[in-house]
Amino acid sequence: MNKIKSHVIYAVLLIVLSSATYGETFGDFEYDVKNGEATLTAYKGKDLNITIPTSIKDIPVTGIGTGCFKNNNTITKVIIPQNINGIGDGAFNNCKSLQEIQIPEGLVSLGHGALNGCINLKKIRVPKSATWIGSHVFTG
Repeated sequence: MNKIKSHVIYAVLLIVLSSATYGETFGDFEYDVKNGEATLTAYKGKDLNITIPTSIKDIPVTGIGTGCFKNNNTITKVIIPQNINGIGDGAFNNCKSLQEIQIPEGLVSLGHGALNGCINLKKIRVPKSATWIGSHVFTG
């Protein structure tokens, strides 16, 4: 019986570890990888203009995570590549210097309050592919 329990525990552990996320750093970005795709989780740089990477270490970047750029008062322009399909809740919350964000076709979801508090935002185009837009995206 103990042998069966140990095999079951081992199998569960293998399943958990194979689907686990892990945090990494790439330049000024922090990111997590899950199921072979990367989501940016934080930006630590000071650049005015940012182009989101299409891939990191041959792993496609498909998301900008919750609060990734929150309270960054340096960035003025963000270019998002076509492979990004989701922008998380509050991803650009309170980025007071942000004036322009380029979102291409392919984006599916724009999280709650994603651009909340971006008081100097002058230019944005939400693509037709965005099938889910959260509440209070442009509040403030």
